[in-house]
Amino acid sequence: MLKITAMELGIYFVNCYLIREEASKTCVCIDPGGNADKVLKFLAENDLTLEAILLTHGHFDHVGAVRELAEKTGCKVYLDPADALGDALYPLKASDVDEAWPASGSLTIDELTFTIYHTP
Repeated sequence: MLKITAMELGIYFVNCYLIREEASKTCVCIDPGGNADKVLKFLAENDLTLEAILLTHGHFDHVGAVRELAEKTGCKVYLDPADALGDALYPLKASDVDEAWPASGSLTIDELTFTIYHTP
């Protein structure tokens, strides 16, 4: 059974989701907003390993915690390359991203499979 934990993070209260199979100790994080400490605390309290960060887009309010989470957990970061521009609105650079979203189809991380819809 799929287990989804929602958190509101950062000054804009961005919806962040931690997703895993209920019996699994690995998870993915979607849009970690701007509060790495809150995500790291949740991971530690639940004995979870973060495998990947999946970004819906690269706006600053959705990616604020990406670098710190990636550094502290060693997880991969996924983002459409068009959203990694390296300016004030899109602060991530292509070098911050480990994998590009597949243009279509699906992405499997451990036991989780995500269907990809390219919506530029």
